[in-house]
Amino acid sequence: GGYRKLLDFLKIHPAMKETDAVRNERFIALRYAELTPGPANIEGIGKIARAMHPEAF
Repeated sequence: GGYRKLLDFLKIHPAMKETDAVRNERFIALRYAELTPGPANIEGIGKIARAMHPEAF
């Protein structure tokens, strides 16, 4: 899918392949609605929080 295609691109990009997130595949998949102002922001914040602090959930 789109996520895997993007990750494959980032792994070969000269600058991005050196980042910790790319090397360790540490990404959070968010829908567009979760990134734009609106009620879905709450879901996006929850996903980010769970990814950053899973022990709290």
